[in-house]
Amino acid sequence: MSSPAFDLTLAWDDLKPRDWVRAQSTDAGPAVLEQSWGYGQAVAAASRYRVRRATVRRGREVVAIAQIFQRRFGPLKLVRQMRGPHFAVTADAALRDACFALLARQFTWRRAEAHFWMPELADGRDAQTLMAGLGKRPMLTGYATAWLDLGQDVAALRAGLDHGFRYALKKAEAGRLKIDVGHGGGNLDWLLAEHDAHRRRRRLVAPSGALARTITAALPSPRDTLILQAMEGSTPVAGLMFLRHGNAATYYISVTTPQGRKSHAHHLLMWRALLALRDHGVRWIDLGGLNTDTMPGVAGFKLGLGGRLFTLAGTFL
Repeated sequence: MSSPAFDLTLAWDDLKPRDWVRAQSTDAGPAVLEQSWGYGQAVAAASRYRVRRATVRRGREVVAIAQIFQRRFGPLKLVRQMRGPHFAVTADAALRDACFALLARQFTWRRAEAHFWMPELADGRDAQTLMAGLGKRPMLTGYATAWLDLGQDVAALRAGLDHGFRYALKKAEAGRLKIDVGHGGGNLDWLLAEHDAHRRRRRLVAPSGALARTITAALPSPRDTLILQAMEGSTPVAGLMFLRHGNAATYYISVTTPQGRKSHAHHLLMWRALLALRDHGVRWIDLGGLNTDTMPGVAGFKLGLGGRLFTLAGTFL
């Protein structure tokens, strides 16, 4: 299918994993986990959804990619598009709108296709107008996160931390914490076990340890999983996980014990993680969902890093 105004064409499932990663590694904008190849493989392995991948081209140039999940419920095909498309080139409003229109035409009610679409668009009149023009109606309010730019130098990155975060970080650095940086193994096992226990105890709506493990196994490189663990003596007191995807990484899972909170272990872990990711060429950090109503402490911790608040336009049907 094509879009004559920009000579755009759309093809399905024609990119190899390395080409998909390359499209998410340009300077056009930050990549998101939900549009990464590894995430798609993991969801397909852990659920009844089938993953489809669209490539939008202008001539031979890859303009945008979109990962979509499909599942049948009797005669109805449920289609989920989360935080896509991802643009591999810098797109002005006209090119963006043409890509969106081309993707929207792929699914129709006439074929009994229910297309739930959470686009990577900032909430506001422009996004709402665009989606309404495509015949989409808002179904759910927008997800909020924060983006942190690692392109700045280390001094500027530290200066961007709020006063409370810097104070806690200095306390942790002056303590006796030992930080282990790795990509899996026993530290991953401990982190996921502690995370699942905390999730069940607090009845949190959060990714399961099993899904996290499936995603780490599906990522293109073992080094795309970053695990940091804080130790007091031989006892783990805190840990966290980042998942890399193209030019960005997502803060995915973390745990802190009461002793870890007392020693501000998580502040030190986060700072060391940012430096490690920056050294490995990651430009952007997606700090994950922010919910000031149900988890104000977590939201405050993330915002203390100095990132840019970003609220999506919502989910549309």
